[in-house]
Amino acid sequence: MQDKPSSKSFNKDLAAMQDKPSSKSFNKDLAANAGKAEIVRSHQKDEYYLTYLRNLTADVIHNTLGPRVWIAWRKEVDLLADLGFQTIGEEYVNIVQVDPTRKRVPSQMRRGLMVLVHVLTPYLLRKLFDWLEKRLRSHDHQEVPLETREFLLQCIPVAQSVVLYTHRLHMAVFYLRGLFYHVAKRISGIEYLQYTGGVSRPPDESVTMTFRALGWITLAQLVGSGLLGAYRYAQEKARMGSNLAVEKTDGLHKKAEYSHYA
Repeated sequence: MQDKPSSKSFNKDLAAMQDKPSSKSFNKDLAANAGKAEIVRSHQKDEYYLTYLRNLTADVIHNTLGPRVWIAWRKEVDLLADLGFQTIGEEYVNIVQVDPTRKRVPSQMRRGLMVLVHVLTPYLLRKLFDWLEKRLRSHDHQEVPLETREFLLQCIPVAQSVVLYTHRLHMAVFYLRGLFYHVAKRISGIEYLQYTGGVSRPPDESVTMTFRALGWITLAQLVGSGLLGAYRYAQEKARMGSNLAVEKTDGLHKKAEYSHYA
């Protein structure tokens, strides 16, 4: 088993990877493309410390402002903690962010875009779906026809499923291709290089095959879930159509009986 460069060595030689510190360009002789395993370990380390930070922030809010405030604002508290997203895990596995040229570190604007998309997008989507569902179920807005409201209410879980399946599909692509772990990094174009100290290391084929297998399993699960969802939707539509036909038949029978007695 090969020893990885220490964090101190990584921090010390990071400057050596930069040809020109002012332009923040990298000497690629000292780095290689980060592997899937390193990226996953980096994410796991970040998630560990983020969970700790969320719990610590929640304890502070709970103890200073009371449980009611914490319960009312717990999602926003988690959002505040998540704004401290990343970098600890990257140092842990000696990887560094680069822009699409793979020669420079990302600009502050690109980094800010990545953090905002990663943190704010899930939060805003949840808020949007909750607000839309609450508004459609409210009896204060009768200007929207009932059929339209029922249709939109049926679309909300579909949209939520699309978001979930898109995330899972992105993860499957990562397991197969090993480039962008987060959707936010794909949008912002931020990739990873791993510091190697100029030592060439062949990829571990067993790890590569494991991630590929995981990617194909994830894709198979997505396809199965999609087919099952389509089947259930077809069943539900058929059941609703059958109930509607029965109601129409009963209505015709009652109409005929009334005409007969009249």
